[in-house]
Amino acid sequence: MFDWHCVDIELGRAHALLEDWPAAEACFVRSMERCEENGQRCFLVVGQYQYGVMLLERREGDDRKRGLALVEQAATSFAELRMTYMLKKAERLLPKRRSDRAKLAIPGDLTAREWEVLALLAEGHSNLEISDLIFISRRTVEYHLQNIYGKLEVNSRAAAIAWLGRHASQADTPASR
Repeated sequence: MFDWHCVDIELGRAHALLEDWPAAEACFVRSMERCEENGQRCFLVVGQYQYGVMLLERREGDDRKRGLALVEQAATSFAELRMTYMLKKAERLLPKRRSDRAKLAIPGDLTAREWEVLALLAEGHSNLEISDLIFISRRTVEYHLQNIYGKLEVNSRAAAIAWLGRHASQADTPASR
């Protein structure tokens, strides 16, 4: 048996990149229906997330509301399924609550974005991978890294990662949750 639900998710993403919204929507809906029928919860949740992203990109009518609802629903499921990579991606799309921002305690005077870049660096990601993961340019990643090095008074990736190892337990940030 071929996993058509995976193909539908990827076709939906491709159609969304081409801004062929009706075809993208049809692929995501079909994928979610197939996953529901076959008890493929992990793929169902990925389909919900990708459909939500498509709606947020399309921006027609109530797309924002529907898209955020799908991404929120997917984030809840990602947490339950311990799909941490996808959970982080979903959380980046969801609006931050003021109470969440106020709770952040980030050592080293790093901004939330710099902390996020540092955490991804520590996971072993290249600058290009970091840029893809958090939807910024590679030059912006390099800019953040220079700021991080300056604030932490280090001069290399390895030194920044070592600093993180010593200070991560002090932080209450989305990246450390």
